[in-house]
Amino acid sequence: DVLPMVCHDLTPVGRLDKNSEGLLLMSNDGKFIQHFIDPAHQEPKVYLVETSATVDDALLDAFRNPFQLGPRTTL
Repeated sequence: DVLPMVCHDLTPVGRLDKNSEGLLLMSNDGKFIQHFIDPAHQEPKVYLVETSATVDDALLDAFRNPFQLGPRTTL
């Protein structure tokens, strides 16, 4: 609704999760969108997380390794 009419054929490339902020890519190129969001292509993503809790080396090590999160295993 906030984009000019000339941009209404753009589609978001991915998504921003609730309570997050950042750059949202938009495109009208379906092949680009599918390539970019397809997990098989493993496009790198970088997340910056801020927390009010103390993060020590043990906690960081736990997040650096795959772990079970509900029915899925993280990478």
